[in-house]
Amino acid sequence: MVALNTIIRPAEIADIPVLIELRLAQMQSMRRHDPESLARLAAATEVYLREHLPGGSFRAWLIEMDGQAVATGGLVIRQAPPTYNNLSGREGYLMALYTRPEFRRRGLATAILRAILDQLRAEGITRVTLRASPDGRPLYESLGFEATPEMKLRLA
Repeated sequence: MVALNTIIRPAEIADIPVLIELRLAQMQSMRRHDPESLARLAAATEVYLREHLPGGSFRAWLIEMDGQAVATGGLVIRQAPPTYNNLSGREGYLMALYTRPEFRRRGLATAILRAILDQLRAEGITRVTLRASPDGRPLYESLGFEATPEMKLRLA
């Protein structure tokens, strides 16, 4: 269902402003509208992307339609100690999958997700995790993701 005039590509340093724009749009869609907090998030995201995008520990993909970035997805590559099921210890963490509202229901999120999963497979990374919103769960489940129990503790 992805249109012919659609390009899916890895993001580059020059794309940092649009990655930040889409990240802030995602936060606003989650009812986070405080301008001061959004400005701090934008500044911190720029620092993070400038540090991690060049070396590949964070990667992002963009979908462009007619030259406009309409969807994105991010991937953190984590290095954990080896386990029985993951001798390399490398694992992916998906985040920031977002499609502009007017471009939803066209298969764009699925296309980005498939591109990310293909990249992980090509690198021999066999484990990927994420935190799904209730709206996102059906997409992830349709591609084989399983719900797993996760616990967290916020340290002051």
